Amino acid sequence: MIIIGERINGGFKDIAQAVKEKDKSVIEKWAKRQTEAGADYVDVNIGAVSNKVEDFLWMIETTQNAVDTPISIDSNKLEFVKRALETCIKEPIINSTTAHEEKLEQLVPLAVEHNASLIGVCMDEKGSPQDVNRRVELGAKIFVSATE
Repeated sequence: MIIIGERINGGFKDIAQAVKEKDKSVIEKWAKRQTEAGADYVDVNIGAVSNKVEDFLWMIETTQNAVDTPISIDSNKLEFVKRALETCIKEPIINSTTAHEEKLEQLVPLAVEHNASLIGVCMDEKGSPQDVNRRVELGAKIFVSATE
């Protein structure tokens, strides 16, 4: 099992404020707490706090300077993911892709190029299927795409 700490997220008020003020201490505190609690990866997600890739990279760099734990790159913006992959010191996880063809075509090659793992979510452009068989199909599609 892989444990991913997901507290460095711009959806939390203290993280949002830290990003706006460039207060490293808040990011560092949560990176250390999650690592000490056993996280194998520390997820970094800027959320709606900023549309600037530089702010996202600042979060990643601050996290990496605080702990030796690899990063889980959590963004739905392709440019943010690309730049983050170039910034990560240790092999990261991309969090995440769906079975949507366009996302797979974009993220799988990036994961391969940067030797990053990839979290697959069993949904597509229509959302998360209610039918378990359809979810299995989508999971298989992601798996096949990632292992070709």
